[in-house]
Amino acid sequence: MPTWDELGEQVALVHATGAAAHLDGARLWEAQTYYRRPFDEIAALFDTVYVSLYKSLQGVRGAVLASDAATVEVARVWRQRLGGGIRDAWPLALAALVHLDTLAEKMPAYREHAIAIAAAINADGAARAHPDPPQTPMFHVHLPAGRHAVERAGQEILAEHGIQLWGRVRSASEPGRSAFEVSVGENAMEFTPDEVVGLIHDVLARAR
Repeated sequence: MPTWDELGEQVALVHATGAAAHLDGARLWEAQTYYRRPFDEIAALFDTVYVSLYKSLQGVRGAVLASDAATVEVARVWRQRLGGGIRDAWPLALAALVHLDTLAEKMPAYREHAIAIAAAINADGAARAHPDPPQTPMFHVHLPAGRHAVERAGQEILAEHGIQLWGRVRSASEPGRSAFEVSVGENAMEFTPDEVVGLIHDVLARAR
């Protein structure tokens, strides 16, 4: 991510052209652990802010748009025109509210655990974690094995141990390599960095 000063400069350049600046804040809670500034200060840089209800907040689906009243009213009309109006959407908001009051205080610990896991992976050397150190509780693990073999190994580990290591494995530009994203949350806090390294070794052994 850009530094706080760089982010301010980018938004200022946008505003200087007369355009509005929009924040895709689906991972706003994670990003705040890097910027270490109040959420309202981060959001205040932008004209509109989108927040996902199903990513960090672990809700079902949906999102919230924050802006001035006039902009939100225009967006409400266009949401309906484009087929985004949902009847009885309150359960979506209720599911997200479960974590809204507690997530912010937990997120710094998630980031510190992500930094510790990434450091252990890079110190071991069998795989590579990037960025190093992670800016947020999220980072990528790059493996010296192809995507299909890694996916097969992950399915075996899930079936045998009930541990799901990733949501999706991505192919790399270099043949015979792949990567997956780590998002440290409450479940990941149950695993020590050494245990994660051990799981990566298990994946690579099965992927041969």
